[in-house]
Amino acid sequence: MSQHPSLEYINIFLKRSPSNADIFGEAMLEGEAWDKMWAPALDMVDRGGKRWRSLLFADVLASLCPASRGEVDGAFAPAYEQACSLAIHAIEYMHAGSLIIDDIEDASPLRRGKSASHMIFGLDIALNTGCFMYLYAIEVAAASARFAPELQATPTREAQGLGAHAAAPRTPQAAFAREPQEAACRALATRMLSKLHIGQGLDISWHRDEAALPTREDYALMASGKTGALVALSVGLAYELAGCEMSAELIEACQKIGVAFQIYDDLLNLIGGVPGKMRGDDLVEGKKSFPLICAREQGVHIAYSPSALRTASSKEVEQTIATVCRELEACGAFDQAIAIGESYAEEGFQSLKASIATASVQSAHIEQTASLAHESWWDNFLNWTILKERAHE
Repeated sequence: MSQHPSLEYINIFLKRSPSNADIFGEAMLEGEAWDKMWAPALDMVDRGGKRWRSLLFADVLASLCPASRGEVDGAFAPAYEQACSLAIHAIEYMHAGSLIIDDIEDASPLRRGKSASHMIFGLDIALNTGCFMYLYAIEVAAASARFAPELQATPTREAQGLGAHAAAPRTPQAAFAREPQEAACRALATRMLSKLHIGQGLDISWHRDEAALPTREDYALMASGKTGALVALSVGLAYELAGCEMSAELIEACQKIGVAFQIYDDLLNLIGGVPGKMRGDDLVEGKKSFPLICAREQGVHIAYSPSALRTASSKEVEQTIATVCRELEACGAFDQAIAIGESYAEEGFQSLKASIATASVQSAHIEQTASLAHESWWDNFLNWTILKERAHE
């Protein structure tokens, strides 16, 4: 088994959904009525995805709580597994809920190769379930903190194979400490959900105005909320469970990673197409894709009408998108966007690693300076080299 839950393991976690009675303290809805309401949630989560936010959470938690994993015969320690499962549910269900709501707001017909939730289940059910998924995720995030004291307990020296009398073990946190930790995780999830909506609000306001084109700084502000908030939730839950404090520098690092991902997603939408979505649908929806901002910085205005594309034939849409992409490549907008996105990713990732090392030094229950337990997934996640190649095909 890897040093932290792999993508396969994360998907297994997501199959073990906690009951709403466990999360809310009462069976709020059961049976067929619950199944119907919850169907859009399960459908969206089951469609898969890169799960990179959950991988990031698991990586950071494994770095800050290396001894708590307790891997024996290919299995994790129960407290570690339970905490991971709940936190991953919080991350993935908040993200999936945001996708359902985003598709409604954009009137998108597709998501991950299938019809959007509101096209399958109806606007009313999709909207209600998408909103409930936010509340569910907040409470599941809080529930993950029930296992924090066990994660933060340093094993005895004997358990580590260092001798029973080599040093006295540190005292685990008392059970009564769980309640404030639950409140902290709940507050974190609520705050990040608020930031997500603020970023989404900025994005919506721009694509409703065809003449509007934000500055690079405004775009970064939007992406740090719309995308960076869920990065901060993923990292923040790991910090809360490990008993470490999030610094301003750590939050900024998460925001930079979020901006990098948004730029990458914008580029992928135009250069190669996002799997399960139509190539260039960001342009059709009127979104202010980052390469368009880079083109303006080059003194080039890319002329096209999103509203005209929405009523055009498929062939006309494809021709317009192809023309826009040629113009973006010719003026160097793609290359500039890739360079800026790569810079955000590198700065964010390096700051994250530095923060983890600092947190481990300051924490009373972490034995040694920590570093990210497993970094190889990161290079595969944002593959700027492939984007560079595709941009000039």
